[in-house]
Amino acid sequence: VMFAVNTILPLDLSEDAFNPLRCDDEIRLRALLAPMNVSRLMDVVPVTEVDDQEASADLHLFGQACDPDFSILSALHLPVGDRGLRARVELDVQRVGDDLSVGSTMVQDGKLLATFDSTMVNRLSEVLPDLLLGTSDEDLAKLGTWVEDINAELVPIGVTLDSLRDIVGVPDGVEGQLNGQVALNGPISQPVLSGDLQLVNGRLGMVEVDNADITLAEPDET
Repeated sequence: VMFAVNTILPLDLSEDAFNPLRCDDEIRLRALLAPMNVSRLMDVVPVTEVDDQEASADLHLFGQACDPDFSILSALHLPVGDRGLRARVELDVQRVGDDLSVGSTMVQDGKLLATFDSTMVNRLSEVLPDLLLGTSDEDLAKLGTWVEDINAELVPIGVTLDSLRDIVGVPDGVEGQLNGQVALNGPISQPVLSGDLQLVNGRLGMVEVDNADITLAEPDET
């Protein structure tokens, strides 16, 4: 089985119904996507063309039909760069009322490369009903439409710069391992970026760098 759905969907199919979805009633939906190459979905859903990516997902919606809470668990296996390397990215998204959490891990060759954790105060309760009823054209791709505050942290764990070379374009001759954390906190309209990164066992061309600290902070306006 490639895809399975089990749902209780409250609909009003009468001819005079402005919108068939009964927003005040309860929805229950569970959708499972078995591990598969994403290219197999191209004839079913409008995904962009991809090469050799495998995905799986588990989606659960519950609560009021036009303002549901939800849980999304997914995993993606994808090639990294042009040297045959692959990585597994796992994603865990949970929404309960005004609270939204997003967690992710990235693993390559059995080694944990990085973790990402965030919590957000969301305004989906204000935005979703009008969108689902067709009375609004808000763009959910713009975080400011439905997110008020964000607290996020990215933690690289002994990531070799060589493994990042094909992802973020690390220059040749720059080597070492990256540790530390990067955080983004505050209102979504003006979040503050901060963090401390450490480069260990590094090399810049012919120059060895035993330990280098990188601090990220907002510039001092005084």
